[in-house]
Amino acid sequence: MTTRIVGIGGTVNPLSSTEQAMRLAAAVAGDAGAEVTIFGGDYLRALPHYRGQGYGIEDGAELVEAVRRADGLIISA
Repeated sequence: MTTRIVGIGGTVNPLSSTEQAMRLAAAVAGDAGAEVTIFGGDYLRALPHYRGQGYGIEDGAELVEAVRRADGLIISA
């Protein structure tokens, strides 16, 4: 059985040191054989926050489903 890891960035800046650290940790998990899914700055920036204008029920659904299926999380803040 493959271990599933989800990485969630802590900033909307994909070049931030926080995102780089999360991606480094995710790469180590991937090298160890885990299936890794990343939700970084680009993904987070596209989410309409607080159900404001433009919000749709499907927004963020991919992230929610990935977390539900995950065996572990890497959360950067």
